[in-house]
Amino acid sequence: MSEDRLKRIFMRLRSETQGHWPGFQCGLLVGHPKDFPKKRNQAMCMFQGTKGAAPAIDIIVAPKMVNASTARQEGVLRHEFGHAVEFYLGLPLLN
Repeated sequence: MSEDRLKRIFMRLRSETQGHWPGFQCGLLVGHPKDFPKKRNQAMCMFQGTKGAAPAIDIIVAPKMVNASTARQEGVLRHEFGHAVEFYLGLPLLN
């Protein structure tokens, strides 16, 4: 039950991702409960345009994620990092 634990998991996963793509950047935000109305809604990944040459990408988690188990936090963040990498690489590179 810790926002700090969620941040530590995020930082580790971001570091692992940067090991594959050194220019990769991604932020973590805690969203508003109204943005996650269903029980199943846990997080989303948003492409916010570009900052200079780099895409601006954020993973936004539902406030309920702070109280989720370590395994759920890790699983949801890994899923969202998959989307973040899609945004970072762009569709032509993925194909």
